[in-house]
Amino acid sequence: MTKILLVLILGISPCLIWLSYFLKKDPRPEPRYLLLLTFLIGAAFIFPTICAELLLKDILNFLKIRQVLFASVFLFALIEEIFKFSAAYLTVRNHKELDEPVDPMIYCITAGLGFAAAENFSLIHRLSFSEFAPVSEVMGTNLLRFLGAILLHGLTAGITGYFWAKGIIKSQIYSTLPLGISIAALFHSTFNYLIIKFSSITIIWALLFLFIPATLVGIGFKKLICYNFFKEGRKS
Repeated sequence: MTKILLVLILGISPCLIWLSYFLKKDPRPEPRYLLLLTFLIGAAFIFPTICAELLLKDILNFLKIRQVLFASVFLFALIEEIFKFSAAYLTVRNHKELDEPVDPMIYCITAGLGFAAAENFSLIHRLSFSEFAPVSEVMGTNLLRFLGAILLHGLTAGITGYFWAKGIIKSQIYSTLPLGISIAALFHSTFNYLIIKFSSITIIWALLFLFIPATLVGIGFKKLICYNFFKEGRKS
């Protein structure tokens, strides 16, 4: 029981650290209960995602298409981005708290990091209960995922959230969202492809690659916050 609790803390804490960082970007914090609900639903969406990815694997195997091709990696990333967005959308789409331009980014990132928490817990659990994985490997893997895969999930979800916000502002959600999800999946798949294609020595390049989506997410936050202040200024 104690070991399970430690694994749970190890698996979730990196996601909560990043979540706390992104939540500070919101000048008007969202209700904690709604953030918690979004986080948990994001985590729960790991299950339909796994089912969809298993189906995709069967299709690729049937068509004799290699899963390490960039196009295949992109499809897996696309599935994850769709489900991460769906978790946020289904949770808050009709909620009264979705009332500011920056909110879609906040809730998408929250759902994305909830998804990452479930994924990370599963991996850390397998490593922790393996007879061949020393504690140093478990801790090292968790640190690398904190700097890499977990941050990636938050950033790509943030990109989707930005385009969701743009769609709401311009009343063009059905044209902006597919673009946002596709861009998010492109960054996601490029990161994964770098990890798959090259040796672990070059993982530093994959981590440096994250500066690109991180910069875009930072710009997105600033634009939406400025838009909100501008809109309120015109009303006053």
